[in-house]
Amino acid sequence: MSANDRSRNSKPAARQHLLWLDDGHLGHQHQCWALISALQKRAEFVVHRYRIPSHAQWRYRLGGRWLLDTELNGLLSAHADTLMLSAGRRAAAVSLACAVLSDRVFRVQVLDPRRWRERFDLLVVPEHDQLQADNSVIMRGSLHDLRPQSLPVWRRASANLQTLRAPRYGLLLAGNAQQNEALFKCLATALVHGGSALVSASPRFGSCTQLLQRSGLAHHPDVRVFGPGGTVQINTDRASSLQMVLAWADVFLVAADGINQLNELLAVRNNRPIWVADQAIAKRHLRFLQPLLEQQLLQLLADFSLQPQQRTDCIAADTDKVVDAVMQRLTQRA
Repeated sequence: MSANDRSRNSKPAARQHLLWLDDGHLGHQHQCWALISALQKRAEFVVHRYRIPSHAQWRYRLGGRWLLDTELNGLLSAHADTLMLSAGRRAAAVSLACAVLSDRVFRVQVLDPRRWRERFDLLVVPEHDQLQADNSVIMRGSLHDLRPQSLPVWRRASANLQTLRAPRYGLLLAGNAQQNEALFKCLATALVHGGSALVSASPRFGSCTQLLQRSGLAHHPDVRVFGPGGTVQINTDRASSLQMVLAWADVFLVAADGINQLNELLAVRNNRPIWVADQAIAKRHLRFLQPLLEQQLLQLLADFSLQPQQRTDCIAADTDKVVDAVMQRLTQRA
């Protein structure tokens, strides 16, 4: 049996308590839930979810008790040995402030906390952050639990979309206005040759009504928009709208700064090409994209063609690697 196998088979004591510090950020929630789901397949974790009040700030004086309200005090007092999971800087601040109540908390922080990195037991950070530390485990992009095997399930949940004309273009919007403008401009050109479009707009992005109008697609009969202000309402959860686009699109047009959703797409692409808009791209996003471009796993939107020249391999998520690291360190600590 290899050392890795022993790590997988080793479990900490039964009924471990996991305290999830939820900061309300949808991307952080998805990453935390993916990790929690994977951990629960390895050991028996009782999950307690603490929703951080909107007024809690991440700019703090370390140990400041004002970050710890009655609910959080009670959770920490009831469970001395706890795996605490946080994502983002605001949740990281609350995690570190909990040190005033318990020194038996094992802290796992997803994404760079920017401050006091050494005070976390494990940092889970994306490769493009270029953070190297003894307490870090590096992931390619983001944590998620999406697999190609989910595609048939999503299609059954929205079978009416199969009537849309092929090729179906899937647009995944993010926060960069210039990139989103480029995506709609490319879509308008592509639809001249036929086909249809599925657009995923997240709560973070908001309505894309103006983009549809400027591109001349506002009343196009073969364009479906999921999410806020959309023409198709599955529900208000971005994950569901994203899944519908991932399920039915034949070609993907993606904003470069949507690293989380691009990472999810790469895991379930199933032989479908990806074109990425890189206008006004941040350096850290370029670091993520560069190796994918070099390996021709995706292509730039500026080179868009109806006959792309790219590999269409799926890239598995790094979630299992992160779980291995958490379980190994928990076992060593026990």
